[in-house]
Amino acid sequence: MDDNKVPSAEGTENLAENLKNTFNDLKDQAENVIEEVQEKAEEIAEKAKSGDLLDEAKNKIGNLAEEAKGIWNKISGHTEA
Repeated sequence: MDDNKVPSAEGTENLAENLKNTFNDLKDQAENVIEEVQEKAEEIAEKAKSGDLLDEAKNKIGNLAEEAKGIWNKISGHTEA
């Protein structure tokens, strides 16, 4: 559009409608993300209540410790029997 031209009423209405639709789409997407986050939070809370979260953390820590031990053995030249 030329900087010196004033947009027509129809063009302005179309732009307003497009902006409204874009806003509504973004709003819907945001609501979906919020819902997904809430569901994940509820899952985590349930795991925490049941002790599953602690078990998962212990397993991950154990796996990381084994990985670190293997890396240390490679660096220091040790081999596992």
